[in-house]
Amino acid sequence: MADAAISRLVLAHLCILLVCANSQTWAMSFSARYSRVPVVDGVLLPLSLTSQRPSVVLHPSNSQDSRALYSLLLVDLDSSRPGYPTTDINPYVHWLVINIPGSVTSTEEIWQVGSELEPYVGPAPPTGIHRYVFYLIRQDRVSDDHPLADRYLTSLKDFRKRYGLNVALESTYFRARPGY
Repeated sequence: MADAAISRLVLAHLCILLVCANSQTWAMSFSARYSRVPVVDGVLLPLSLTSQRPSVVLHPSNSQDSRALYSLLLVDLDSSRPGYPTTDINPYVHWLVINIPGSVTSTEEIWQVGSELEPYVGPAPPTGIHRYVFYLIRQDRVSDDHPLADRYLTSLKDFRKRYGLNVALESTYFRARPGY
C-alpha cells in the first residue's frame, strides 16, 4: 500500500517536472476562483462549487509577458484510466485553453480570447481526495486548434511538442473528494 502511494507521488512530481523542463524564468502569474472563492494551494473545494468553469485572470509584470502567448491546463494528477491498475497514473485534462494573449485584460475571460480546445469538465473523483492542478504555460508559438485525441495524458513530451508549450510559469491546485 505504501509503495503504491509513493509511486503515485513520484509520478505526480514527474508530471510537474516534465512540464517545467525549461529553466527560463518569466514573471507572468495568474489567479483562479470559483464564484468568489479563490483557488489557493491545497484548498478543499466542494464539487458543487467546481462544477462551473472558473474565472482565471492573468497578471503580467512586464511588456515581454504581455506580448507572449500562454496556455492554461487543468489536470487531475490522481486519475487513472478506466480499466487500468489504479497505480497507473494518467493525468486527466479537465480544461485546456491555448493561444491566450498575455495582453488579456482582467475583464475578459481567457477561454473567450484564447482557444478552448478542451471545454471545462468539473471534478468528479470516483474515490478519495484528488488534486486538481492549474498550470499556466508559456507557448513557443501559436498552436494549432486541434483538440486532444484523449483527455488522458500519456506522453507529456508529445503534448508539449504538439502545442508548442515551453515552461510552466506558475501553478496552483485545489483538492476535491466525492460527497463534499
